[in-house]
Amino acid sequence: MHLAEPEKMLSSALWVLCCTVAICSSVSASSDVRKQDYGRCPISSETIGQGPDTVIGRSSLQCASECSKTEQCQSVAVCPGDDPGHVLCELRNDFTQAQCSQGDIENHACHLAYKTTTELVCENGGTPNGTKCFCPLPFAGRLCQRYMRDCAEGYENGHQDEHKDAYLIQPITSPAPFLVECEFALGGMTYPLWRQVSGTSWSAVTWEQAKVGFGDDLNVEPDSKNFFVGLEKLHQILSQGLNNNQILSKYGPPWKTSSAYYDNFSVAAEPTKYQLSYDSFYAFADNPSLNGLDVGSGPVVFAAPGNDPNGCAGSRGAPGWYGSSCSGHSMFADPPTWPVPGQGSPELIEVLFVLVRSEPFWEE
Repeated sequence: MHLAEPEKMLSSALWVLCCTVAICSSVSASSDVRKQDYGRCPISSETIGQGPDTVIGRSSLQCASECSKTEQCQSVAVCPGDDPGHVLCELRNDFTQAQCSQGDIENHACHLAYKTTTELVCENGGTPNGTKCFCPLPFAGRLCQRYMRDCAEGYENGHQDEHKDAYLIQPITSPAPFLVECEFALGGMTYPLWRQVSGTSWSAVTWEQAKVGFGDDLNVEPDSKNFFVGLEKLHQILSQGLNNNQILSKYGPPWKTSSAYYDNFSVAAEPTKYQLSYDSFYAFADNPSLNGLDVGSGPVVFAAPGNDPNGCAGSRGAPGWYGSSCSGHSMFADPPTWPVPGQGSPELIEVLFVLVRSEPFWEE
């Protein structure tokens, strides 16, 4: 992939943490490796300042990123968190003493990061825009150094139109980028599943096919309405933040639309059989829907030929997410159905997942 000539400007978004270490970050879709200098130092008991505003982070760089988002923040003290893999970020208005234990300070478990001025180097055709770069699709990150993590990130970066198209995304835990359908409106919508039922047959899909994805190749048919990115990629998208999911169904004639909304919709990792969960369900009167994922008590797990934990894929004749009693509606059935008030469970002519992330990523 072509990498445009970097553009530069002065910015205050990189950080110095006293003694210098080298951190390498490789640019997506390129063999180039760019080195940037950071450092660490223990916090001195002589530093004083304003009281802290503490947030929980995953790393020193995330702490620095949180401080970058606030003009008043000039330094951040990084201390061990209560949970493994997390740190406490104490955002400060000047150079200040961290609220760490003396043992943490003596063992250099705490350190102080403070703002400094350096060059902003935009990659992949990005252009300087304040303290970060404006990135062309499908790139993202402060320097446009990586792919978008989901379609909502494109919206957050300023791409806010209603055009739908296939774009590469790379969630945090994904080893490689992959294509999904994006729409950069209403918060940025990611479409991991889209099925126009006529002429398709999904009921014989196996576990391995469902895991890796199937349907039309979005490289060849970017406007396709017949694809599923796969259980593993769906899990990767959903595991990086809170997401709301709209299951939009069309049925008829006469043609009507049903929309089921799920807050904090998630799909767990493969060892759980890609267990599905959500916090709440709701619908609106103009596109009424009942909860097709309501299976009563117990976990809702994915079942398919090759991995059918409760025998539900066999007894229902299609893969899908089912409860222990094999209840639930599957968009993989031939044909799929969905419950609608006063309509029973009509056969669908189209069904799709529409994901919108409801919390921001941290900037690296």
